[in-house]
Amino acid sequence: MYRVKNNGRNGCHFSSISNTHALAEQQSSIAQRLALETELHHALHGNGLFLVYQPIFDIFRQRLEALVCWRRADGSLVSPDVFIPIAEQSHLIVQIDRWVAEQACRDLAILRAAHFKDLKVHVNMAASEFASKNLADELCALVGAFGLEANSLSLELTEGMLMKRPDQVIPVMRTLRHLGFGISLDDFGMGHSSLALLKNLPISS
Repeated sequence: MYRVKNNGRNGCHFSSISNTHALAEQQSSIAQRLALETELHHALHGNGLFLVYQPIFDIFRQRLEALVCWRRADGSLVSPDVFIPIAEQSHLIVQIDRWVAEQACRDLAILRAAHFKDLKVHVNMAASEFASKNLADELCALVGAFGLEANSLSLELTEGMLMKRPDQVIPVMRTLRHLGFGISLDDFGMGHSSLALLKNLPISS
């Protein structure tokens, strides 16, 4: 199951107990993944996750992108390339995205109070969240709780995630744009989208 998921899902994988070496490798890989998933769950509900910010250079606006990082109890860092795919497969990604959005809004409110009044922040979000009809209400409540406007938060999703569920995702994107939230399309050109589609998407960057 995990091998199929690693290869993009919607496939099949044949396994045989006759190849004991391959079977042992699979069992070890699955055990490591499950252990990491459990550790990530504890990090999410403890103090293991934190945000770092990178600037998005724009001569007209001041913007930052929030990137989630994971520090283990021993001080070592786990690369997002390692834990984000596990989070996506285990559905922890939704909880992580909500944590990131809340923490980014909290940090932005502090920065606004420190005279960075025009600063805006981008956060990554899974396509499964854009398929939720409650997302707009939840985000409005979130920015309101920190005294922010909707246009101070921009939501990033990748082209690949968008194209998996366009019929569900695009209507929610339109609602969010109507409310004032920014939507940024990341990794454009990695999938099969055309420039014509890009022109018709409700995105801000």
